[in-house]
Amino acid sequence: VEHTQKGGGTSAGTSERTNMAARMERLSDAKYVKKAAVSMTRCLVSLVQTLDAVPERCSFSMDLAYVSGTPADYQPPFFEAANGGKEQAWGKTPFAMSVGKVETQY
Repeated sequence: VEHTQKGGGTSAGTSERTNMAARMERLSDAKYVKKAAVSMTRCLVSLVQTLDAVPERCSFSMDLAYVSGTPADYQPPFFEAANGGKEQAWGKTPFAMSVGKVETQY
């Protein structure tokens, strides 16, 4: 994007910088992040309601991704590290799907 200023000069990328600044401000806003997390959770609940009953013996897993620089021993509140690798003793191929994501400034 290029804008012509008074006197014939130009400024390139003004709207991109403005959009990026607004996006970063939104992604650092706790209310926005909470609203996005609640929306994703509601979507998950709606999807789960369409599934068959859960068997007596079942498990649930979630992978969390972190930005580079996150300490290796970091544990977010209300989560605990999985014990062992990704190998599980599944009786059959597990059902997997992506429900969404919550984007933050990090």
